[in-house]
Amino acid sequence: MMTLEINPLDAALGARIKGVHLNSEVSAHDFDLIAEALIDHHVLVFPEQDISEAEQVGFSSNFGKLEIHPSKAHRSSVQPEIYRVANVGEDGTIFPVDSYKARYLTGTRVWHTDSSFRAIPSMGSLLRAVEIPPQGGQTSFCNLHSVYEKLPEKLKGIADHHMAVHSYDYIQTLVFGDKARSFNQHDDLVQQHPLTRSHPVTARRSLYISPHTISKVIGLTETDSRAFLDEIYEFASQDEFVYQHSWSENDVLMWDNRCTMHAVALYDSARYRRVLLRTTIAGDGPVVR
Repeated sequence: MMTLEINPLDAALGARIKGVHLNSEVSAHDFDLIAEALIDHHVLVFPEQDISEAEQVGFSSNFGKLEIHPSKAHRSSVQPEIYRVANVGEDGTIFPVDSYKARYLTGTRVWHTDSSFRAIPSMGSLLRAVEIPPQGGQTSFCNLHSVYEKLPEKLKGIADHHMAVHSYDYIQTLVFGDKARSFNQHDDLVQQHPLTRSHPVTARRSLYISPHTISKVIGLTETDSRAFLDEIYEFASQDEFVYQHSWSENDVLMWDNRCTMHAVALYDSARYRRVLLRTTIAGDGPVVR
């Protein structure tokens, strides 16, 4: 019998959890502790999880229905609930750096929260490291509760009273520019959400931003919208709000998309392999201030 250990990280958010094997047979007691830790710490690190795709899907399903990612080109052929955050195809070949699949993944280097382009955004995500590069490719996480609580009053006033447009096409535009219009790889997904939200479990307020999907702030001119977004993104990405995770093989990370955003560090994707598998838990309600 393994004993569950939960140890907070020395960072703005996060805890490391040991003593559990992540599959669909996690005990009810351990699952409740994990679910509580997610609320308390926002990001959970599970080291040494040599699990199958089916086991990852099974454990993730304990939290709710799983999303199917819009990018058809990046879904697992074995488990469609798994989104391959990988510069390597299922045939083991590294994607050419100028290919659609490789360039698409460069969008993960921009801060974002998963599925904000949906009417009901994701509750949380799990990401498992199968192969990692020898350098680079870390994933950083931002505590949007803390960001909101420390926002300058000018920025908080705008955030509290405005909505933003979240568009899946905006991700494509950031990566591909005008060529994005020629792609037909996904469903048409665009939504409006408030720039702040209350957590559905704790009622604690947080900023709700996703830089790679927000195309504009409603009610501001294009110039004022961009200036506000640039300023708030710069404020939110300060080190005091961020934990950067350096991956080890078989790490699993789980995070709460309702109060965090994340981004991937640059790595040499032409030379080194990086294969991570993500499951995404659907939300259970719209964003509420």
